[in-house]
Amino acid sequence: MPSPRRLTRASIVTPERLRASALAYLARYSSSQEGLRRVLSRRVQRAQRLGGEVDAAQASAWIEAIIGDVVRLGYVDDATFARGRIRALRARGRSRSMIEMDLTSVKGLAPDMVRDMLETMEHEEGQDANQAEEMAARALIRRRRLGPFRPPDQRHAYLRRDLATLARAGFPLSLARHVLDLSPEDVEDMGE
Repeated sequence: MPSPRRLTRASIVTPERLRASALAYLARYSSSQEGLRRVLSRRVQRAQRLGGEVDAAQASAWIEAIIGDVVRLGYVDDATFARGRIRALRARGRSRSMIEMDLTSVKGLAPDMVRDMLETMEHEEGQDANQAEEMAARALIRRRRLGPFRPPDQRHAYLRRDLATLARAGFPLSLARHVLDLSPEDVEDMGE
């Protein structure tokens, strides 16, 4: 064990410090419960690496209590987080499959909740899943300047590359071909 002189503030974990870390994080970022749990767990792991004497079970209990408190106070709401994240990802041109992967694997939300939220948001916007996917594909080609946004003499030369970009983004080939065949005016027209 390192000598007490070598211990830093970061190596000392208390419920109060974890709570302060959680509130500082939430003041700056929107988060899911699982996201906050991961942030606080990394804080505990960092303290352990720095030589702090931290009981993992006790720290885990503190983290769960803090998450319970911030949820009860309304600082963390998974449904609101999912809704905002879905809107942001759709605007950036993310496909439904990529959104589901981001929210479940990366952000730690329940798959059923994510699917329900996607369906609810599509219904609220008067769209079906296909229309929402097409809107996202159009946003991606607009943002990345693909297909109709390339100079006319380069469209054909870059068609395979553009199709591959849309495929990697999780869009079906038929939809990718469709949006790449549009004119720039047609891309801008949908949904406005």
